[in-house]
Amino acid sequence: EDPFNRFDGVVVILSCSELIIEYYHIDLGVNTSVLRAMRLLRVFKLMRSWTSLQQIVEGMLQSVGALSNLFVLLTLIIFIFALLGMSLFGNAYTPERGFTVWPRTNFLTISDSMLTVMVVISGENWNDVWADTSFAVGSWSALYFILLVTLGNYVVLNLFVAILLAGFQNAKEMAEGKGDSEGDSEGDSEGDS
Repeated sequence: EDPFNRFDGVVVILSCSELIIEYYHIDLGVNTSVLRAMRLLRVFKLMRSWTSLQQIVEGMLQSVGALSNLFVLLTLIIFIFALLGMSLFGNAYTPERGFTVWPRTNFLTISDSMLTVMVVISGENWNDVWADTSFAVGSWSALYFILLVTLGNYVVLNLFVAILLAGFQNAKEMAEGKGDSEGDSEGDSEGDS
C-alpha cells in the first residue's frame, strides 16, 4: 500500500538485474553501473520523516512553472546576445588580428556564440572571453560584455534565486497552514467530547 514500499521493490529489482547482468557478462551496450546508482534514490525516503527536506522539495516543485518561464526568457536573452555577438565579433579572430587559432569561446557560429554567451552569463572565465574580443576588435567591446553580464548574471540569475525563494516561502506557509488546520481540527474534536 505504501508507495515507498513499491519504490524499494523497484530499487531491489534493478539492483538484482544489475548483478545478473554482470554475473553473466551480458552486453547491453550501456554501462550497467547506472542501475547501481538507482540505490541513491532511496534518500528520498527521508522526506517522510525529515520535514525541512520535504518543504524544500515542495518549494522547488511549486517553482517549476515560474522557472520554466524564466528559462524561456533566459534562452531568448542568450539567443539575442549570441546573434548580436555574431554580428559584432563574428569575424574578429583572424590571423591578421593576431589569432593563429580560433579561441574556444568565439562568435563564429550560432552554437559557439550561444555557448560563449552562456559562459559569460555564468561568470566562468568571462574576462578571458572579453580579453580575446577586446584584443581583436578594441576596447569598445566592453559595452557588450557589461550589458551582457549586468542583464544576464545580475538580473536573470538573481530572478532564478528569487523565484526559488518564493516557492520555498509558499511551501513553508502551506506547511504551517496545514499544521494549524490539523491543530484546529484536533481542538474541535476534543471540545466536542
